[in-house]
Amino acid sequence: MFIKVVMFIPLCIYSILDYYQTVSLLKCGMEEINPIVLWLIGPDENWELLLAAKIAFLVMVAILLFVDYINSRERIQS
Repeated sequence: MFIKVVMFIPLCIYSILDYYQTVSLLKCGMEEINPIVLWLIGPDENWELLLAAKIAFLVMVAILLFVDYINSRERIQS
């Protein structure tokens, strides 16, 4: 479980940095070509939706890690 948590922390950092790097590159004149991101931000290019989606996925992974931890404790005690 410790390894999973240790791997989750860099994933969180990378996801948030990826968002800010993408927005910064777009301000410098680059163009987003990822079709999933383009679909997510919509035609009005609401980049806060992308940040919210990244945070939601990270929260979902954290919840799944917690559920896995609880299940593994129950298996050990049985």
